[in-house]
Amino acid sequence: MVDDYKYSIGRTVVYRHPRPGRPERDYGQHGPARTVGVVRGVQVGPGPDHTWVYTIENLRTSEVCRVPESDIPHATFGPGGKRTRGAKADVAQLAEALARALTESPVSHYLRNAVRELVHREESEERVRREGRELPLRPGDYVRIRGDLRPELEPCHNHYAKILEALEPDIAAIESAGVPHKVLRRYRVITDDGTECFVYDPEIKLYYTAEGRSVVLNWRAAAFLAEAFHDDPPYNVEFSYLEDHVFTRDELEAMSPEELANLFAALLYVKGRMGLRDLQNKDRHLGGVPKEHLIDSVLAISRFDMRRNRSLTPGEIERKRRDAFKLRRILRGR
Repeated sequence: MVDDYKYSIGRTVVYRHPRPGRPERDYGQHGPARTVGVVRGVQVGPGPDHTWVYTIENLRTSEVCRVPESDIPHATFGPGGKRTRGAKADVAQLAEALARALTESPVSHYLRNAVRELVHREESEERVRREGRELPLRPGDYVRIRGDLRPELEPCHNHYAKILEALEPDIAAIESAGVPHKVLRRYRVITDDGTECFVYDPEIKLYYTAEGRSVVLNWRAAAFLAEAFHDDPPYNVEFSYLEDHVFTRDELEAMSPEELANLFAALLYVKGRMGLRDLQNKDRHLGGVPKEHLIDSVLAISRFDMRRNRSLTPGEIERKRRDAFKLRRILRGR
């Protein structure tokens, strides 16, 4: 069984030119070894492996050649060699940025932006230290501990933990290096190595679930931590299905760009590449992305094994697709 090809027709890709017929400089700064072209066609190649072969038109030389998928390291997110409606606006923005760059030194530009971000972060951290922060944590939630504020908690620094009990604080603040950190809550937790201890809210470095695991901020981390603490994994009909399903082009071609964007964002969330807050703001991140880009991205992320932190092998993809086919036959039989 041949898996779906990676790059849609119309995508701009980086590829190795098999038979360059021009001087190296004509192909760009990296020469023919990493030049850029537009996919104009896709066919299954000959031989026992039946690898995909792409017909690519070079953007610089207009040469057309056939390139195996193994010689295409990745696609780019630029337009497929055609001027789009937004291209003029992009050129105008680029011209404005270049004009600013000519009148403003790189050092002053960097300092202006970096200092603003640094001041904002320091003001935010200072406000948290002074006023404390209300965390939406309940028994059952998963967190990561910061153990550098108190010597007695140092052995648990950066450990994962599960909250067992949320309590009223018995101190007003933690003082570390002469800096007080206001305390609002105290938590009894158990760490991933079985140690039980008490931590205060300034010592919560990260939290992966909230409101007693009714809110999952990081699906992949919550799934792993549930396994580590012998709990039931997080469950949602859609997300649990997306954890293991390998999509095909036939499933995606009929979808609208909005549906594909929603699906891609959900997959990124399930695979641990996007948090809940980014998922809720997916329109800001994925609005206007071309359909062929979304299809290729959904195919790629659905082939990522979040448990092994790697892409699925061809054998694993084939096995999953066979299992899905058997399940569909069983459901139709009913």
